[in-house]
Amino acid sequence: MSIVPTTSRETEDATRVEQVAKKQKEYKLVGQRRKVPGHTLFEYNYKTKEIRKAMIKHEVIFDAKSGKPIHKNKAEVHEDCLYVQALNKDNAIKKLKRIGAIHD
Repeated sequence: MSIVPTTSRETEDATRVEQVAKKQKEYKLVGQRRKVPGHTLFEYNYKTKEIRKAMIKHEVIFDAKSGKPIHKNKAEVHEDCLYVQALNKDNAIKKLKRIGAIHD
């Protein structure tokens, strides 16, 4: 038992949980490329120096008017990555060297 009464603000401070607001990522269109038949989209992470095939999302949307499906492909864009279309991994490395992303 205390002589000084506790205020409602003190009890709120004890039970209050602060929520950290996440920094919202800003997306902006950098460019679009048409798919070259026979080529594969490769992504090069210039921080880890890793080259791999890019992940592509395939979507099928049905048109309400005609009832025909519309196919859309979209590449997942990651931070610190460059994207290039090439026949195989060796050709992707050549293209990245040509633009100056990879140094020998």
